[in-house]
Amino acid sequence: MIEKKVKNNEANSTLLTYLQQQIAHAPVSYLRQLIRTGKINLNGSRSTPEQLLVAGDCITLPQSQRLLDLIERSVQPLTILYESEEVLIVHKPAGLATHSSQGHEHDNLVSQVVSRTKMKGQKFKIAAIHRLDVPTSGPVIFGKGQQAIATLGRLMQENGIKKKYLALVKSGLPQGGLFSGGIASKGKIKYAETRFRILDTLSGFDLLELELRTGRQHQIRKHLADRGYPIAGDNRYSGPATGNMERLFLHCHYIELTNPFSGEQMTLYDPLPPALLETLQTLGLDDLSLLMTGPG
Repeated sequence: MIEKKVKNNEANSTLLTYLQQQIAHAPVSYLRQLIRTGKINLNGSRSTPEQLLVAGDCITLPQSQRLLDLIERSVQPLTILYESEEVLIVHKPAGLATHSSQGHEHDNLVSQVVSRTKMKGQKFKIAAIHRLDVPTSGPVIFGKGQQAIATLGRLMQENGIKKKYLALVKSGLPQGGLFSGGIASKGKIKYAETRFRILDTLSGFDLLELELRTGRQHQIRKHLADRGYPIAGDNRYSGPATGNMERLFLHCHYIELTNPFSGEQMTLYDPLPPALLETLQTLGLDDLSLLMTGPG
C-alpha cells in the first residue's frame, strides 16, 4: 500500500480535491471509484470523495499498476543541477524521501531518477551515494554505473565531498565553532562533528551555515537540538515556528569536490527554495549575497 500524510497547508480540502492535486493525471471518475469502493482509505476506514481533510490524516492507496503509472506521470520534473557521463546531481525538494522506505516505495527521489534513466533508454545502474532527510532540501549526488557508484562512494567516505547547509535557529549561539561528540545513530553512539558559523541575525533568529565533518542520521538537527537551539520548523525536535513556514528550515546549498573522473574542481550551489527565502526576507534579510558564501 501507498501512504500519504496530509500537511498543514493541504488541510480543509476534500479527499477528492487532494487526490486530484497529488495525482494530476488521474481521471476524476477513476479517483471517485477508488474512494467509493474502499480501495482508497482515510485513516484506515472507508470515506467519501467530499470528506474534508485535517492535518495529519493518513490516506492509503492501492499499489495497482494503473495507479502507480498515473502517480509517476504526475511527479514534478526533476531539477538537474549537474550531469556528466559518470555523475548526476539532482535537487531533492523538502517532503520527498531520498530512498524507498515504508510509505515512500514509489514516491522517492531514487525512483524518479531511475524512471528518468529508463525513459532515456539508458541501461546502466544508477544510485544515490548519500541521502538527505525527508524534510531537508538540497542536492543529491548519483553515480552512473557500478564503477562510478563505487568511486563516488569512496570519495564520500573519505570526506572528499564538502557539503554546507543553511539553517535558522533562535539567537544565542556564539559566532562560530565546532559541535562534536557522540550522537545516537541506528542504536549506537557514534562520534560526529559539525562546524558552524552565524551568517546573520534577523529578528531574534540566527541564520547559520553548517558544514558536516561526519555524516550521521539527523546530525545537524540533533547537534543543534541537544544544545537548546532546534531548527525552525523541526517538529521532531521541537523547533520554533516562524510565521507561515510549513517546513524544516534546513537546506544543503553548497557542494564542493574534485570530480574523480575528469579532475575538474567542482563548486555547485543549490539556491534556497522560495519558501525559505521568503521567510528570511520577512525576518528582514536584505543582503542575499550572504547565501552565496563559498569556501570558508
